[in-house]
Amino acid sequence: MVDISDEDVAEMMQDNEDLLSATNISTSDVKASRARLKPKIPPDVVGFLLMLKRFTNLLHSLFSS
Repeated sequence: MVDISDEDVAEMMQDNEDLLSATNISTSDVKASRARLKPKIPPDVVGFLLMLKRFTNLLHSLFSS
């Protein structure tokens, strides 16, 4: 959960739009598009702790009253 750039978002959206606009899609096409998505991890401890804090805040906001 590293902050992603606008280019990364545009690339992911383009892949999704290509799959939605295609007339024929095979399972290998779907697998290939998902394989291109690479998880990003924080390069340092501070970034990792920030990621954990954001995730904790998300869970708290979703599941607390």
